[in-house]
Amino acid sequence: MNTFFTISEIALLLILVYQDFKDRSISSIALLILFILFSIQSIRTNNLTQAGIYFGINLFIPFVQVAGLTMYFSIKNKRFMNFIDVYMGLGDILFFILLCTVFSPANFLPFYLGSLIASVILFLALKKLKAIKTAEVPLAGIMSVMLIIVLTVKWIKPGIDLYDDYWVLNFLNTNSLTSSFPFGEG
Repeated sequence: MNTFFTISEIALLLILVYQDFKDRSISSIALLILFILFSIQSIRTNNLTQAGIYFGINLFIPFVQVAGLTMYFSIKNKRFMNFIDVYMGLGDILFFILLCTVFSPANFLPFYLGSLIASVILFLALKKLKAIKTAEVPLAGIMSVMLIIVLTVKWIKPGIDLYDDYWVLNFLNTNSLTSSFPFGEG
């Protein structure tokens, strides 16, 4: 069953990559199916309550980003500014919500920040090479590529658990947090 999920997720993510790079838009149907697949996996791995807690905590990060960008552009333009579809597409924001189902909070934060940074670097590199002729960043597409890499590594190394915070906390050398981590067993 896990192989079916992984193959389906990667196939759908590849569709999003193609669409975002080609048209700067992504399929809402593919996003919905991915959201359902990742939610099922989260619930199967954790349980409904824990999956909901992880989703809520993870959702806070993109919410703060979107609120901060809205505030920034509103102050800059001296009026309320809805930056969606001007600076960032709705598909990108929906993709952020989808990502909230894929990881535990301690795994979500490094993936989210790392893929945002990688998106900027890759976009600037492609722009410099004139491979991209538009000013619009294919954010969901680039983040999909990053997620495909993570899912492929997870598939090759089945011991990797995207809902287990232990390795991140251990990497940060905060072993004292693992026994009292408030979002699960860590």
